[in-house]
Amino acid sequence: DEAQRFDLTPEPYKLSFAGEGVQDASLQAYDPLNDAPLPAQVVARSRNTLTVEVPLTDSPRLITIEGF
Repeated sequence: DEAQRFDLTPEPYKLSFAGEGVQDASLQAYDPLNDAPLPAQVVARSRNTLTVEVPLTDSPRLITIEGF
């Protein structure tokens, strides 16, 4: 099973994204190997920066940012 090939325990990471109008953006995180959404919490917002916390492992994660 492809999902079992990646076995590191999820660890919380903070990721920052910058851009004009990012303060109004929404964010979704997704685990394509397990076909499941991931929790993504906004931990800081400013006029040009959005910081989120997402659990990451050694498998791919997809993050979608919309609305800016």
